[in-house]
Amino acid sequence: MLFKLGIMTGNFHELEPEEAIRKLAKIGWKNFELYSVHLAQLDKRENPGKDFSKLRELCENLGVSISVIHDSTQGVKSERVMQWARILGVKWIVVHPLIEETKEKNLEILSGWVKLAHKFRAGVAIENMHDCIQGVEGRRAFGAIPSELLWLVQNSDPEVVGICWDTCHAYVQKLNQYRAIKMLGKHLVHTHINDNMLISEEQHLTFLEGNVDWKGIIKALREINYKGLFSIEGGWSIKRLPLSLREIKLRYLLQLMKAAVEKM
Repeated sequence: MLFKLGIMTGNFHELEPEEAIRKLAKIGWKNFELYSVHLAQLDKRENPGKDFSKLRELCENLGVSISVIHDSTQGVKSERVMQWARILGVKWIVVHPLIEETKEKNLEILSGWVKLAHKFRAGVAIENMHDCIQGVEGRRAFGAIPSELLWLVQNSDPEVVGICWDTCHAYVQKLNQYRAIKMLGKHLVHTHINDNMLISEEQHLTFLEGNVDWKGIIKALREINYKGLFSIEGGWSIKRLPLSLREIKLRYLLQLMKAAVEKM
């Protein structure tokens, strides 16, 4: 089974979202996750509803789609996120759990998203975190292990709540990712594909640049019959490059991922 490859628009973070999508589509990418900063840029425009409609029209004309929005860091109100998601035809909105709060507080916040999810017909994907902060020994972050994410799903509404698996976060957490993904099973709806070399901090390297167990991850995804995007989030190994060189790397990365996923 081959996965549907995807990429975050934030790999061209300094561009307007429309231009980022044009560049990625020209390279050959077809499936996008709208970056949180791009979401906020559109939300702050004079007529955001019109611009989100134009963005969907642009995607249709290019033969591409935005199926996921990443929202946790830019302060766009949840109802507006859902409103824009409906216009774009987005299936899932990725949110971070409140890592310093209790599971009960996280469930309370999630309940508000669930009501909106039913109203606007889009789901919410909770992203896994990790415990590690340099210089803080023994710290626990809620949402760093599969059982905590599953608790949220099972105690909210599995019809509209799923899980986004960040491979870099899981590596820093020292998880066996094959077993973790198998545990998540049908509740896994999206991925953030990032590599890492250190266990002391998240580096967000790109695919096959670090020590993440990709064979185990891909094996697990196949065994759970995963249907979501195998989606590059992108970090400094991409974003630090000048735009002209970044296009070359993203073109190479698309071909690399196609070959690797087929052979692993």
